[in-house]
Amino acid sequence: MTQTPFGLLRIEQGQSLVLSWDTKHECHGHQDQNLHQPLVEAIQGWCEGKFVDISLWLPTGQDFTSRVLQTCALIPWGEIRTYGQVADAAESPRAIRAVGQAMRRNPLPLLIPCHRVVSASGIGGYSGQDQDGPQLVRKRAILAFEQDVTQSSASSI
Repeated sequence: MTQTPFGLLRIEQGQSLVLSWDTKHECHGHQDQNLHQPLVEAIQGWCEGKFVDISLWLPTGQDFTSRVLQTCALIPWGEIRTYGQVADAAESPRAIRAVGQAMRRNPLPLLIPCHRVVSASGIGGYSGQDQDGPQLVRKRAILAFEQDVTQSSASSI
């Protein structure tokens, strides 16, 4: 696990590397700290407002979920896109609801920035939660943090 300003992120290595805000349940995957160190460093860098190269962990397939996550990875800090815009960019313009399902399967929340994707009518969901609750509070906090970092960077130029 690694601490962020938004709570603990659990790192689990099973068939693939997964980050989860869910720290209540036992990890069932491999817990090799050396294996996780690059990911921990990436998370720490992100929390410091630094550019983090996530290409090592980004899905490379051409299936819909991979295309959606690849599209999310391109959304710049401090910016948001709607589910519809992501569907368009992923070359599936009518798959707006499916974008939300793909986001729910994001193995690397925070680093693959699904928090930057919102509903056309509001904040949308986050980490499988679509009603007000701790995950949406976290999403708002992450977006506010990114706005602050972006504005601080712009004002220091």
